[in-house]
Amino acid sequence: MMDHLRRKALLGIFFHTVSAVNNFGFKEESCTSETSSLRNWIKGYAANDRKLEMLSDRTGTEDQRMSTWCALAANGQKRMGHVK
Repeated sequence: MMDHLRRKALLGIFFHTVSAVNNFGFKEESCTSETSSLRNWIKGYAANDRKLEMLSDRTGTEDQRMSTWCALAANGQKRMGHVK
């Protein structure tokens, strides 16, 4: 039960981070369909339990976990062509 709650909390933090990145990192006109594609990529990535386990509290400090979330968000932006 705790693993499920932990994953849910981590995903909430991740989507909040992506939302903040989205507000500052994307051009306004590209925020509809491409943001949806980024969300789909994130969902597919987060569905893999090994990747989520990497982000669990067994990995390290909160700063290390947040930097992992930010790296995932940046990687998603690169895949969507928003960051060169």
